[in-house]
Amino acid sequence: MKVFISNLMRKNQEQEQELQQISLDFCQSCILENRINTPEAYERLLDACFKGDRALFSQWDQIVVSWTFVNDLLAKYYKQGAPLYTYKQGSMGPEKKRMSLLIG
Repeated sequence: MKVFISNLMRKNQEQEQELQQISLDFCQSCILENRINTPEAYERLLDACFKGDRALFSQWDQIVVSWTFVNDLLAKYYKQGAPLYTYKQGSMGPEKKRMSLLIG
């Protein structure tokens, strides 16, 4: 993980009334000691699997409930015959829908 924040202000240690601009640059994975002791994602998954730790994995009943919700939502959508508005990636959304929001 790397975090870089610029334009922070702190009090100058020598002159109490003066502010000094600083930058924060933190990189946990850049420190060799942290890279050695930090397991990669797949290592964590395999370790959890071997230990029988199910916390990092979806349970089958959770997956069934999720898909049941999605399928019910789709069924209601198709039953109502609601229009499907498409739009280009990166745009402000469907033109028709934006106009209806502006009109009221």
